[in-house]
Amino acid sequence: MNQDWKDVAGYEGLYQVSNDGQVKSLSNDKGKKEKLLRQSIRAKHYPSVALSKRGMFTPYSVHRLVAEAFLSNPDGFPEVNHKDENPYNNHVDNLEWCTHKYNINYTSGRKTYKKRGHAREIIQLDLYGKTISVFKSTADAANSTGIGRTGISNALSRIDGTSGGYGWQYAN
Repeated sequence: MNQDWKDVAGYEGLYQVSNDGQVKSLSNDKGKKEKLLRQSIRAKHYPSVALSKRGMFTPYSVHRLVAEAFLSNPDGFPEVNHKDENPYNNHVDNLEWCTHKYNINYTSGRKTYKKRGHAREIIQLDLYGKTISVFKSTADAANSTGIGRTGISNALSRIDGTSGGYGWQYAN
């Protein structure tokens, strides 16, 4: 498939996004040359870029930039779903506009432990891998330890690996 480029809305003449998930800054009359932007990984594993306008930098998720440029959204859906559940595959063919509920329920991994009444047990580990405690859910672990739920969840999904000075893993 050919690589197509479109202006990023609100940054016309400054930045463009491609249908395969690349973002570039455009050359200008002050000698700045066109170049691909380096993407960083934000929370929840989503590639993002920082776009600058009048000296102000604003972070944007790449999948959202692609969807806004290449996909129509006649129903005004607020979220963008990755059809193959791979947040690094930001090709336009892999993206779709959706509701929050659809997006949450679409992800097969979340279905296994986000169903009401079916929380997964988690294990708190010391930094040597020794079990300290077992909790019925991230909420129970957060309440018992005082460590934030988000930090524990990030550690469980291997974003940070640890939270509050402890390792965390799901019990099987």
